Amino acid sequence: MYLPEFKDVQVYSEDGSLVKPKSPMTIRHLMSHTSGLTYGVFGASEVDKQYRAANLLSGDLTLAEFTKKLSALPLLFHPASSGIMA
Repeated sequence: MYLPEFKDVQVYSEDGSLVKPKSPMTIRHLMSHTSGLTYGVFGASEVDKQYRAANLLSGDLTLAEFTKKLSALPLLFHPASSGIMA
């Protein structure tokens, strides 16, 4: 509702495929760090690599540009899950 760019976001699964999230991401998930998003700088997962390649932390993106780029990348795990990869 608040970030429509994320309506088609997918989750990166262990076999490398992209799957639909088991539940939609909510503001509560964002606030409790259970949204499936990752930072891209601490891990070595394929999703972290994609975040780094997208240069999300360059500092030269507007909020709208950042949100558009971020929403095009897969989630590391399903929203509301324990953070274990999909």
